[in-house]
Amino acid sequence: INNLQSQLSYWQSDVNNIRSDISSIYDNVDEHLKKEASLLSHVDYKLGELDSSSHKAAVHLKVVPKNIAEDLQLSVSLGEESVAFVKKDNEYTASLLVNIFLDYGEHPMLHMQTTEGIMTELLESVDLSYIYYKYLPVLESDISGSTTYRNGTLAIDGNVLIDCMPSSPSCNTTIVKAELITEKNGKEIDRNEITSKMQDDYCDFTFKKEYKVDSGEDLAMYLEVEDSAGYIHRSTKRYWLEKGESTGHATEDVHILGIYDKEGNLLNKFE
Repeated sequence: INNLQSQLSYWQSDVNNIRSDISSIYDNVDEHLKKEASLLSHVDYKLGELDSSSHKAAVHLKVVPKNIAEDLQLSVSLGEESVAFVKKDNEYTASLLVNIFLDYGEHPMLHMQTTEGIMTELLESVDLSYIYYKYLPVLESDISGSTTYRNGTLAIDGNVLIDCMPSSPSCNTTIVKAELITEKNGKEIDRNEITSKMQDDYCDFTFKKEYKVDSGEDLAMYLEVEDSAGYIHRSTKRYWLEKGESTGHATEDVHILGIYDKEGNLLNKFE
């Protein structure tokens, strides 16, 4: 029986390898057919600098058509924006402005126009949705801990974690400020700057806080981290007590992380 099981396991492994090889062949054939059918022999793009006031960045496109007619005109569109390419030798270049927080839900569309008509092609190798991660750091932040409620006082034994990592080798955005903020029923009651606790864009420390909170009231703690591009990364932890409670522990809701501008407008939200 052991020998049979061993053989079955060996055969199953062979079958899985064959399936993987077949899938790889299909992928390669599909990629080859796409290249053959494409109107272009080359597509390239790079991201320009971020304008944090408009949340937009330029995307510099470069394409080389397979066939270049004398009257060929190229343009590219994404969302509501459309720009024309400029020809230099056999290369065509254009720059699109994109919102780094926007999900366009589509790839840029190339338009090729001659006297014979218009042809279009999706630039599938150019993905411009939610490209904020190309410019902003990857931020892990959290407020955790335990609570005790007694005689109208909510005691929090908490822990704060902030870890800021570059999203790519070209990302040079860093943390310039960090604060721990507490609100009760939507009004700020406590604010503590914790920037000094950070070393190399990282901190991990404990804290103790006590707040006067009546049962049924809402208490929220925020971690606000400002990066050098001017964006605010906010982590939220909410506590509340059921009406009528006099002792016990506060209920906590889910951790929420969002990115805001300096005016407080929510640009992107993670849950």
